[in-house]
Amino acid sequence: TKQSNQYDILLEKRGTFMDSILTYIALFIILVILFKLAFWLLPIIFLILFIFWIISLFTGRRHVYVHTFKNESKMNKIGVFYGSTTGTTEDLARRIAEKLDVPSAHIYDVSKLTEALVGEYDVLVLGSSTWGAGELQDDWYDGIKVLKKCDLSHKYVALFGCGDSDSYSDTFCDAIGILYEELKDTRCKFCGAVDTAGYTFDSSIAVVNGKFVGLPLDEVNEDGQTDERISAWVEQVKQEIS
Repeated sequence: TKQSNQYDILLEKRGTFMDSILTYIALFIILVILFKLAFWLLPIIFLILFIFWIISLFTGRRHVYVHTFKNESKMNKIGVFYGSTTGTTEDLARRIAEKLDVPSAHIYDVSKLTEALVGEYDVLVLGSSTWGAGELQDDWYDGIKVLKKCDLSHKYVALFGCGDSDSYSDTFCDAIGILYEELKDTRCKFCGAVDTAGYTFDSSIAVVNGKFVGLPLDEVNEDGQTDERISAWVEQVKQEIS
């Protein structure tokens, strides 16, 4: 009986030993399988991570580019130039500049216009009153000569002017039309055309293809509409130059 018990204990130890060996073998096989899987999966994982990195890099640069472009479009530098004899066009120029967020330092009498000054701005806002039988304000004749010497091919030009739609109905704001005709071959980009609806006049060379080529204002007969007209025009110009 004693020998039988010893034999049973020996068998039990052998069974435990075999179980341990089988366990280690199983663990070894699992580790080998995992290693082989890792060997194949790691390159795939690294490839996926690399693709995501490239995508994030591209989208990040695109975001920076779009953001920069938007900022640049908002940073168009605007200069306001007016020709005024009685002070009416100067007053309008300053009111327009205020709506455009243009500091007073960038508002000029056209008699001060130089090629160097033109070169400083991306957008030129030009204003003139109409005199006599539909003529420019006197200072503008020299101003036009200066502008024609400049490279305006990458500049926006917005025109405005004042006239008298009652006493001079047949030449209403012709000065705007003269500025347009003089500058249309400079390859500048005109902006701020205004519909003729709401204006009462007989004729104007400032009307091209059914619209005024700039903003006509009548401080003699329709001064009550000036603020509204300026506000609407300024918003239009801002959109067109952005």
